[in-house]
Amino acid sequence: MIVAAMLVGCGKSDDRGDASTSRSPTGVADTDTSPPSTAAWFADETASRGIAFQHDSGARGAFRLPESLGAGCALFDADGDGDLDVYLLRGHDLDGEPDPATSSNRFFRNDGRGHFTDDTELAGLGDPGYSCGVAAGDIDGDGDLDLYLANLGPDRLFVNDGTGRFAAAADETFANDDGYSVAPCFLDADRDGDLDVFVARYMDWSPEIEVECTNLIGSRDYCNPEVYGRGIADRLLLNDGTGRFTDATESSGIGAVTGTGLAAASADLDGDGWPDIMVANDKTPDRLWINQRDGTFREEGTIRGCATGLDGSPRAGMSVSFADLDRDGDLEIHVSNIHGEADGLFENRDGRFLDRANAWGIASTSRTRTRWSGRFLDLDVDGDLDLLVGCGRVLQLAHSPRDDRPYAEPDLVYAFDGTGRFRAVDAPWPSDLLPEATHGIAVGDVDGDGFDDLLTISRDGPARLLIRTPVDGTPRPVRFDLRTRAGSPAIGARLSITTAAGTQDFPIDTAGGYASAGSHEIAVAGPVESIRVRWADGNEETRSGPFEPGDVVRVVPADS
Repeated sequence: MIVAAMLVGCGKSDDRGDASTSRSPTGVADTDTSPPSTAAWFADETASRGIAFQHDSGARGAFRLPESLGAGCALFDADGDGDLDVYLLRGHDLDGEPDPATSSNRFFRNDGRGHFTDDTELAGLGDPGYSCGVAAGDIDGDGDLDLYLANLGPDRLFVNDGTGRFAAAADETFANDDGYSVAPCFLDADRDGDLDVFVARYMDWSPEIEVECTNLIGSRDYCNPEVYGRGIADRLLLNDGTGRFTDATESSGIGAVTGTGLAAASADLDGDGWPDIMVANDKTPDRLWINQRDGTFREEGTIRGCATGLDGSPRAGMSVSFADLDRDGDLEIHVSNIHGEADGLFENRDGRFLDRANAWGIASTSRTRTRWSGRFLDLDVDGDLDLLVGCGRVLQLAHSPRDDRPYAEPDLVYAFDGTGRFRAVDAPWPSDLLPEATHGIAVGDVDGDGFDDLLTISRDGPARLLIRTPVDGTPRPVRFDLRTRAGSPAIGARLSITTAAGTQDFPIDTAGGYASAGSHEIAVAGPVESIRVRWADGNEETRSGPFEPGDVVRVVPADS
């Protein structure tokens, strides 16, 4: 049932990890070590639900670096009708002009039952640029979702008219430039009640700087970004309250350092109630921007322990995701990396971080693949967060699982195994699902059954709509839908839930993973005894349950 809740209350690494001293991700005793079900958790229903899309990186044999990065995707409610629509990004041949008929991004509208129709032209979202990433948020406070599109070349800001039709904002309204943007995210950086934009940018690239490189098997392939040495600063754009933005990159301190940004996400990571920013960089140190609460940020990734691997070497960061794994009220950070490097899984200890990828069970398995979008979600609805990571090679290796897809490799899913560790499993995927080079992943309930589904996009491959097919006996989760008073997703809020297993925090956002946007709703195993919400402005409210499995709980701020 749907529960409306108006809350009231008071205002390259060796990964040396010591499992014996690491806290369990759940923080509670659990002796159940039975293996996860072998039944597939998802069905590929892309074609039957009306989605037909093929990504084009522009690869034509010249090995241009941008081709290797693929693109993100989005699940978002474009027209305010309560269901999730689909936006898919692609590039084009970098040596020629894009053909709008074949190179444009595509938008698919949901009919309310999880079936889609290509409505790109009517929606106004057919941008033909070389697109990399997308963010969804309400920039003008009118209750509907707008889109920020990160491109190689000028970005786009698409403003929603409230009916799911979009108009591109003039460049001067958001301080647009002609750089190389990959991963945008929305946040209220100054806590003034409107959404600002942070944009992770990759490098100062042009075809003229390309050089020839080879891979480990001696074939021509893409170059390591260290070859170029042309990292650039990320950007921060501040909203004036009307949806117009000014460039605060320099005044905020964000412009003080350069990098090769591939992913960005925002949450309060040091516990002071203000949004911070984590950026995953490709072979330069990752950045942790701590909000100084005066309009500026300070880069503290190195001194807080989450900038590199344990040996001090920068890794090929490609994704950022947050989760309160140990149920202590602060957020851990997951950063995915390239083949040969372990992922980073940084335990938050009062705003200081320690890489526990080895102790928590993902280090050795992750090294065998190149990982892109990582997302935490409770796939089997057992009360513990699992970890889904999309995989796709950047360099060709001697053996590929598919002759027609040299960069394809199977995605990774880690299920919590009841002993304080994650274990890689094959359970989610149908046996006939061929691997692709998955880069972007968006998560959300597409068909309205209460379970989270997946939208994925692969480099030079198809988009996939993977619909959750729960095995017999899987309980429906409780879904929490936190909204602003205007009715838009409450980006920057923090939801704390209390169940029989303890208390766990969840950040509310539409960004996360690699260059993609998904639903802001939080799905958890019930029953939930009570919840506490800290809104983006710092106000806190509580509500008692119980909230039962299958409930959809919509939460808006109480009147002041």
